[in-house]
Amino acid sequence: MLRNLVNALRAPQLWRTLLVMAVLFAASSEATLIRPQQVAEPLATQSAPIAEAITTDVHSFQEESLQVGRRQTVESNLFDELIQPFKDAALARRAERARSDSTYATRVDAELNATRINFLLFGYGETYEPPHAKDIIGTITILSLDYRTHRFAQISLTHDARAPEIERYLAKRGIVTNPSKIDQTYAIGGFDLMREAVEGASGLAIDFQVAVEDVVVKQLVDEVFGTIEVENPFELDTNPIYVQGVQHPGAHFSKGRLKFDGLLTLNYLKGLALPPYDPTKENNIRKQFVFRALSQHAQQNLTNPLAAFKALSFLRGELARKTIAYDFDISTLVINAMKKLASRPNGGALAIPSIDQNIYLVDQQFGDGGFTWVMGTQSAIIKDELKRGIYKDTAMVVPDGDPYAPNLAMGYWTSARRIVKSRLMPAYMPKQVSQLRCPTGDIANPRKWVSKFCQY
Repeated sequence: MLRNLVNALRAPQLWRTLLVMAVLFAASSEATLIRPQQVAEPLATQSAPIAEAITTDVHSFQEESLQVGRRQTVESNLFDELIQPFKDAALARRAERARSDSTYATRVDAELNATRINFLLFGYGETYEPPHAKDIIGTITILSLDYRTHRFAQISLTHDARAPEIERYLAKRGIVTNPSKIDQTYAIGGFDLMREAVEGASGLAIDFQVAVEDVVVKQLVDEVFGTIEVENPFELDTNPIYVQGVQHPGAHFSKGRLKFDGLLTLNYLKGLALPPYDPTKENNIRKQFVFRALSQHAQQNLTNPLAAFKALSFLRGELARKTIAYDFDISTLVINAMKKLASRPNGGALAIPSIDQNIYLVDQQFGDGGFTWVMGTQSAIIKDELKRGIYKDTAMVVPDGDPYAPNLAMGYWTSARRIVKSRLMPAYMPKQVSQLRCPTGDIANPRKWVSKFCQY
């Protein structure tokens, strides 16, 4: 066993795994990144990490399809072996939630999740959007792995989306509030409330959640990578950003291949583009270029033991500083992966799936749709709310549904859920939409999309 462990420590697969883990955690620190509210007593305790016990007698509405996906696993691929514990944990968690939560079966789309496991990455930190004062906001990104096809999809939700789940959560505690944005779910109700709202908005089962302070991505670049090279497709000037209470000036980014340190990386991710406004330079577009650069840097250092030790030390330090939080048993899952590597140091090839699909749920003018700006809504319900003055923040987007519907997934979030399913499962696309001829995608110019259903 000792010899196997020594061989594993020499194997490129181990270093690749550790570097990819570090990149995965860093991927959530993007755009305008929300620190939990600084209150003496939190309104609710966050979900504690739990140990996953894999059972054989669990039966849920999703178990059969998940088991079918398991039988399709390619045993020779090391990635399938490493991801298997996550698949098992997702199966057990979904079964338990289906038993204990009466709304789970309607909130989570069984067809959509049949061969997927989903990771919610929540990045939070300070932002600065003149003429408003600096603020603390967050971003929500779902990384959805179809383990049957070995493809990742990235689904981003605008932080401006109204989440009625917050209003209902607080009402149960005797607190009346105005409409609140979905990025506040973590600060108010922890991982449980964030999971409920995002599952309702997307139809995806949120199996695992990670919350990361924005400073983590800065430290990842500085402490592990040194610098990264980003292919920037446009000229860009940004406004000042705040990092842990300190203001940093805006930056100019020329078009081309640029070398970033940690602060420049964060400025590129968080800084708002200076006028005139150009939707192709949105933060949610830029984050994809940074993620690609991080992945490429990791690939270039696969066989470098020093880089892997730096990544492991960095991850351990951030966990100790509590700049990274999670709602699953990370120790057990990582240790299991290490044991697999130790038992077969020279076997199997580790093929990490790439992100080949991006969905941005926001007003259709700026992304893939699913939402409408509150001031431009045609909904009679929302118009009546505007007349009553309950929107203290009109920079908010809402679906076309009813925020007072008994079941929010079926009555409020329907337009957003429809887009996610149509993009991830094209066979279920409405006939009149599926017949559209979509142009070749251009990630740097999303305005070329002829429809919110076209992929890029």
